[in-house]
Amino acid sequence: MGAQFQVLGLLGITDDENERVVLPPSRSATLLAALLLTPNEVVPVGYLKRVIWGDRLPTTARATLQTYVSRLRALFAKFGLSRDLIETVPGGYRLGVPSDLVSFIELTRSADAATDAETELELLTRAQNLWHGAPLANVESDLLHRDAVPRLHAQWLAVVERRFALELQLGRNRTAITDLRALTEAHPAHEPFWALLARALAGSGRRADALTACRTGRTRTDGADLRRLEADILADGPQRTDAFPADLPQFVGRAAELDALRAHLDANLSGPAIVVLTGPPGIGKSALAVRIGHLLAEEFPTRCHVSLSTGEAVPAPGEGPRLLVLDDARDAEQVAPLLTGRRGDLIVVTSRDFLPALSINHGARVIRLARLAETESHELLGTLLDADRLAAEPDGVAELVRVCSGFPIALRIAAARLALRPKFPIAGYVTALRGAPAAMLELPDVAGGSVAELLGEFLGGLDADAARICASPAAELTPEHWASTTLERLVAMNVLEQCAPARYHVPELFSLFGPGLAAEAAVAG
Repeated sequence: MGAQFQVLGLLGITDDENERVVLPPSRSATLLAALLLTPNEVVPVGYLKRVIWGDRLPTTARATLQTYVSRLRALFAKFGLSRDLIETVPGGYRLGVPSDLVSFIELTRSADAATDAETELELLTRAQNLWHGAPLANVESDLLHRDAVPRLHAQWLAVVERRFALELQLGRNRTAITDLRALTEAHPAHEPFWALLARALAGSGRRADALTACRTGRTRTDGADLRRLEADILADGPQRTDAFPADLPQFVGRAAELDALRAHLDANLSGPAIVVLTGPPGIGKSALAVRIGHLLAEEFPTRCHVSLSTGEAVPAPGEGPRLLVLDDARDAEQVAPLLTGRRGDLIVVTSRDFLPALSINHGARVIRLARLAETESHELLGTLLDADRLAAEPDGVAELVRVCSGFPIALRIAAARLALRPKFPIAGYVTALRGAPAAMLELPDVAGGSVAELLGEFLGGLDADAARICASPAAELTPEHWASTTLERLVAMNVLEQCAPARYHVPELFSLFGPGLAAEAAVAG
């Protein structure tokens, strides 16, 4: 296809054999960039001088500029291009060479002229795929980065917005969600991406997640469009009963919990089978509830997922058995009026509390989610990080597993941070994690991506005695040291694990955040 220049990323050139050469920063490269940004148009000499030297022009600027033009012509010859592609015209220079920018412009114009959505989408997708990072990142020119690059970025944003609007128009809501999440993480202040994500989630039946996207986006943007979109989603009523959240692709463990649920479902003959999945935040209750919905899809073709924390209404039972997930229940009083169902129904409630009243009054089976075993934690990391990297640092991986204490949310956030730093030692990350757990277990631009926020919300109301227990450096506690009523309350809250009649265990993950909680409780007291 011949040589082609790239400006939609690092400035470079692809030769006849499709080998890409990135050009090192130089003033001749800056000149090339300026010419490529206005293909087939005359670029005035005065503008080129300012691009290269700014306001401090040397006395020999014009002669030196001609030298840089000669160097570019030599570069063209090296890659089999005609030296005459750089034309000297009155007042400036003109360059007409193949480039990714030229292709981008042609594709977007063709998309504008497309007569059907599928063709337009295909052209816009090809245009978006021409981009490989920030334009001209290896070009040193304040003027270009102040004026030209932002204009390019605006063009990219417009193409991406159009592309995903078409994806949603064509009903491809579920397949667009992952890419849209990545876009909101990379561009948290760009409101249209949040709106597209919320629309994709709502179109996939994930009304609660769509509302969360609206509310998260409003904290990072001016939020005017998102406020209107949130109102529209709320006005649409409860989530459709034939829709269900997507399953988590990297799911490990929970065989015992699934067996317990299956046994309860098989044994329940007189009414709806009610199961309470309980455990501390980040232990994977909601993920397991969604997994159950997908595993039992053939038995329960009618499935409904309702987020109680957002105030969603619960649809009335329809014909035939259904699976109803009541996610994030605050207490038994909130759930009890919603337990309407009939024989053959399955109602799964997730809560941070044990909700013993549901067991006593409604025959619910309470299943406490255990922390992932070490083997399961290793398996989860293996789905998220490179196998060779994990094999190269067995001790570091073992320490990471121990510190994360079998909490999937901690393992996932740690893996995400490590994936962004492929050269960073895992052992070094664990050391940093122990020193600054809040910062090291946080993904700032991801909703629900902060272990400190999860635990702070969950444990923030503890009194001084309870907070000191969480801050205890000891792995196990006995009632001889603490008031047994406090210990019982913490067990009911899923903070402590009772491992023997008078033995209690504090997960190390809680202990990491405990000192801060103890300090807050002391101040409050």
